Amino acid sequence: GSATLEFTLSENSLISYNVIDVIGRVVETQKATNISAGHHTYTINEAQTFKPGIYFVSFELNGQKMSRKLIVE
Repeated sequence: GSATLEFTLSENSLISYNVIDVIGRVVETQKATNISAGHHTYTINEAQTFKPGIYFVSFELNGQKMSRKLIVE
């Protein structure tokens, strides 16, 4: 299935991300994109289907790196 991430930005930002499976393979990439301030919802892997399991999303937002765990059922 696909997975949805929601977040709110206080200012316009440059964002990119990688979705990584549990063995370290990058399964999806979003190159740097400018997005506006406010609440955003992203559907990851809308065009393809992730196998059920645990994934990690590695974000870079205005040069700051962070990650989140993503569970696909």
